[in-house]
Amino acid sequence: MYDYAAFHAQQCAEKALKAFLVWSGKPLKKTHDIGELIILCSQIDKEFMKLFELDVDFFFLTSLALQCEVRCLVD
Repeated sequence: MYDYAAFHAQQCAEKALKAFLVWSGKPLKKTHDIGELIILCSQIDKEFMKLFELDVDFFFLTSLALQCEVRCLVD
């Protein structure tokens, strides 16, 4: 159950960050890495760097989401 929640949380964050990049006219890079997307967004608006101050492990969130994505495809 938590795996699915992590997958959807990661997908929500990923899609929101990618939407900001598209809205800003920047090309998208094929990635699921939330931290990398935050850095790309911060090149447009430095306020995105504040997300790293939150008590969120973006690497862990990304890794859970990728694991779930693989299992969801197999199930």
